[in-house]
Amino acid sequence: GWHPEIICANATMAIATTVAYAAACWTHGNAVEHFTVLNDFWGNAFAADHWQWNARRLWNGFFPPGYPFILTILPGARMLESAFNFNVLSGTALLLAVWLTVRHWAGAWVGVVAMVLVAVHPLMVTQTLTTGPDALFVLLAAVGGLLLFNAVALTVPNAVVAVLAGCALGGAGWLRYHGFPWAAALLCAALLAGGLRRFRYVALAAAPITLAGCGLLWLGLEAGDLQALQRDQAFNTLTRLVEPPNWFHLPRPAELPASIG
Repeated sequence: GWHPEIICANATMAIATTVAYAAACWTHGNAVEHFTVLNDFWGNAFAADHWQWNARRLWNGFFPPGYPFILTILPGARMLESAFNFNVLSGTALLLAVWLTVRHWAGAWVGVVAMVLVAVHPLMVTQTLTTGPDALFVLLAAVGGLLLFNAVALTVPNAVVAVLAGCALGGAGWLRYHGFPWAAALLCAALLAGGLRRFRYVALAAAPITLAGCGLLWLGLEAGDLQALQRDQAFNTLTRLVEPPNWFHLPRPAELPASIG
């Protein structure tokens, strides 16, 4: 039956877990003075410091312009501090999203257990405590996946939920380019899970993702260097998956592969 006192107790437990997690992350950030451990952040910070509304400034093949724009509008006098706290906010929002989704499908206590397991996962801790675009990317990518699952798995599918899923996944693609392969995989999974009878809802989710991708392609064309995406991602693939880089003695540009293939 419906027991409001049990629901209230579980909601209190979830909120308390979220607040404790956020407080622990915030305390750690202050203890290390918001130390930035990845060089990826500084390229985005440079783009934010030199922000201009033109395609040549916004476009590059390493990072989409979503995160630098967020850095330009975050409150606070110190970019490092505000960026770190924003990642803590993104991490705690993901915990609440996990709790709400799992509570709906498996019960409130299972939802609390799920959010605790996510909170202590090493990758979750790493992304939340590392300044950069990945915490918000993980939030949008995961929430998009959860919303898409709900859109196709509900007895009565929900078109609004499907569109919101697409918006979240399209937004993830504007933070990290690999959001688009992730979104494509989710759309395929949704078709397999929902079947052709749910094709309309998968198509509704695909529409915002397609618009987001076309927006980035237009930006590259307007900047006059669409190939930057292929060149820069080829560099990432080489240095991450083929051979370890020596950051003090990088190969000459002519020696680098021009495409991921």
